[in-house]
Amino acid sequence: MLLSTEFNTLKYQKNGCIGVFTRKFISAKISLFLARSDLTPTQITFFSLILALVGIYFLSTGDRINLIIAGIFIFWSKIFDAVDGELARLKNKVTELGGWIDGISDRFKENLLILGITLGLYNQTGNVMVWTYGFIAVISIHMLSIVLEHTGKMDKNILQRTHEETFFVKIARSLNIKPQYLALQADVYLFITYTLIILNQLELILWFYIIIMNLYWLIIVILVFHKKGKEELVLRLS
Repeated sequence: MLLSTEFNTLKYQKNGCIGVFTRKFISAKISLFLARSDLTPTQITFFSLILALVGIYFLSTGDRINLIIAGIFIFWSKIFDAVDGELARLKNKVTELGGWIDGISDRFKENLLILGITLGLYNQTGNVMVWTYGFIAVISIHMLSIVLEHTGKMDKNILQRTHEETFFVKIARSLNIKPQYLALQADVYLFITYTLIILNQLELILWFYIIIMNLYWLIIVILVFHKKGKEELVLRLS
C-alpha cells in the first residue's frame, strides 16, 4: 500500500485551484480512511455515479429547495470522483480498466448534468428555447473531451508546450502562480456549475457552457494548430 506521506506528495500535482482545495481538505482524508477498508476504487466510482444521478434527479425538477439538495449531491459526487483515483493509488490498484470505467462515468455524468439543468430550467420557465440552449451547451462538453483526447493522441506534450507560451502563463509565472490554476479544468467548471445550481441560476449555467466552454475548446484548437504547424515547419526546414 502507498504510504500516506508518499500520497501527500503526489495528489495535487495536476489539479486546478479548486481541485487542490477540495482534495487537500476533503477527498484525501476520505481516501486515507477508506484505504483501511475492503472497498475497491471501482465501487467508489459507481457510488460517485449514484450520487450524481440522485442530484440530477432533484435538479431536473427545477424546485428551489431541490436545487440546493442537487448542488450538494453533485458536489459530493465530484469529491468521490477524486476519491476513486486516490484510493487506487493508495492500494496500488491502478488499472487501465478502472481508468476506462472512471472516464466513461465522468462523461456520462457531465452529459446528464446538462440535461438535468435544461429540464430544470424548462420546468421553471416552460420556455421551449431552453432545449436549444441545452443542445449547444452539451456540444461544449463533447468538443472539449474530443479536442483533449485527439490532441493527446497526436502529441501527448503539445498542450503543455502550447500552454507555456501563452501570455497568461508567463504572467502567472512572474507572480509565482502555478500555471494549471489558470486552466478551465473540470474541477473549476464543475465548481461553477454546482455553485450556480444552489443559487438557482440555471440559465446562467447554460450560457456559461454556450459561451465560455465553447470558446475554451476553440481557443485550444487554434493555439495547438498554430504551435504544431510552427514546429513541423521548423523540422522541414532543418
